[in-house]
Amino acid sequence: MQVARQTAGLLTEWGADVWVDDAVAHLFPEDNVVRAPKETCMSGADFVIAIGGDGTFLKAAAGAAVEGIPVLGINLGHTGFLAEVETGELQLLRRLFEGDYTVESRMMLQASVRRGGKVRYKGLALNDVVLHRGMVSRLLTMHVLCNGSFISTIRGDGLVIATPTGSTGYSLSAGGPVIDPKTACISMVPVCSHSLASRTIIFEAASKLTVTPEMEEGRDAYLSLDGAASFLLLQGDVVVLRKAPVTARILRLKPDNFYEILRNKFKEGDGT
Repeated sequence: MQVARQTAGLLTEWGADVWVDDAVAHLFPEDNVVRAPKETCMSGADFVIAIGGDGTFLKAAAGAAVEGIPVLGINLGHTGFLAEVETGELQLLRRLFEGDYTVESRMMLQASVRRGGKVRYKGLALNDVVLHRGMVSRLLTMHVLCNGSFISTIRGDGLVIATPTGSTGYSLSAGGPVIDPKTACISMVPVCSHSLASRTIIFEAASKLTVTPEMEEGRDAYLSLDGAASFLLLQGDVVVLRKAPVTARILRLKPDNFYEILRNKFKEGDGT
C-alpha cells in the first residue's frame, strides 16, 4: 500500500488532516494519520479518497452517499473505470486545496427484500443490483413487475438491474447498452436468458421494480449489490428496487469527457 502512504503524506504536507479506517490502520505506521472506525472517519469529512479498484470505490461511495460526502478514486485496479486519478498523477490532488475540481451527482439504487410482510434486507448500489443462481447450474425463474404492472417472466442465470453509472460494468458484459452516467434511468438486463425474445428494458428513474424469484427444487437465488457479499433469498421473498433517496457525489479533477474515458479504459478505436 505504498500509494496509500504516499497519498496520506502528500495530503498532510499540504495541510489536511487525514483519517483512516481502523481496519487498514496497520498499513500506516507513520504518525501523520488519525485512526478511527469508518463511521467516525466519514462523519464531518470534506471528502473521501478510495484507493483501489472499482470495487473499493463502490464500497466507499455507498457509505459516503449517506453522509453527502464527495468521493475521489485513485486507481490500483485493472480497468478502474470510476477512478479519477492514476498512481502517477497524485500531484493532481493539490487541486482539492485550490478548489479546482467539480462534483458530479450520480443516481443510485435502493434494494430491499420483503419477507413475510417485513423488510429483511436493505442496501444501496451505485452500479447495479444482481439476482443470480449462485453455484447451481440450473435456470432461475424471475417474475418482474414495474409499478405493479407485469413486465415479464425471465428464465436464465440471473438479472442485472443497473444505474447509468453501472451500465459499463456487469450490465455491459451481459449485453446491456452503454448509458451516459448523467442520464436518470434504470436498465434491466437478463443474464444468459433462455429465450429468443428476452431483451434489455430501460425504465424511467421513478419506476418501482419488483422481482419475485421462484425457488424450484434444488435451486437457490441470491441478491448482490455492487458485487458485494450475496444475500440468500427464500421462497416468497420479493425484491423491491427503486431510485435511492441519496446520490453518489463523485469528485472530478480533470475535464469531463465520458466517451473519451470509455474509449481509453476499454482501449476501443483510435478516435478516427
